[in-house]
Order: sequence, then C-alpha cells, then structure tokens
Amino acid sequence: MYCKYCGKEITDDAIFCPSCGKRQDGYVGKREKSKVASGLLALFLGPLGLHNFYLGYTRRGLVQLLLPIATFIMMLISIIPGGYIFVFCTILFPLTLLLVWLWGVIEAILIFMGKIRDSDGSDLV
Repeated sequence: MYCKYCGKEITDDAIFCPSCGKRQDGYVGKREKSKVASGLLALFLGPLGLHNFYLGYTRRGLVQLLLPIATFIMMLISIIPGGYIFVFCTILFPLTLLLVWLWGVIEAILIFMGKIRDSDGSDLV
C-alpha cells in the first residue's frame, strides 16, 4: 500500500505514514468531517472560529474567537474618560470584526473548494 499524501510505500495496517506522518484514510477509528457543515460554520459563524474547532484547529479557533473579544474589552475599558484611547478602540473594534469575518468567509470558500483539510490531514466529505 502507498501513502495517499507522499506516495511512499507503507504497510497495509499502518495508521500513520512513517515518512510524512499523515493519518491514512483506511484507519477505522477516524471520524470524517463534513465539508458542508464546516463550510456553513465558517460562513455564518466565522468570527467565532467554530469551524476551526470543528476541524480540530483549536489554536486557530481560539485566536479567531478571542481577537474580537479582546478588542471589545479594550473598547469597554477605554470608555473611562481619557480621550484618544477611546477613539482608537472605537475604530479598532469594528475593523477587527470585519477582518475576522472576512477571515471566516475566505476559509468558507477554501473549505467548499476542498483546499482545507481537517487537523489529521484527511479530506472533508
């Protein structure tokens, strides 16, 4: 049998390829992820990063989730009278939301095109 990702010869019962380390599709314990579910999560809930949690990219999902929350907290703190910080944060918060939303939309497009795999390296079904 050959590895689907790097083409090196592996044993028939191999769970991971010894050359590239990718999980093989024939592994019984693997749960396949849905392309439609992850794409819709990215499209509609992209700023929350739920599609990344679903695909197993926890770190990326946390960044996507915490970025707008941290910016919102900065904006709330800046409400305390003090001038320029409030103006900066009121501009930064919507801009951050827009960028995180665009990030989710771009990832949704890539998911529907089949360019993003789950964290194990398996194709979405």
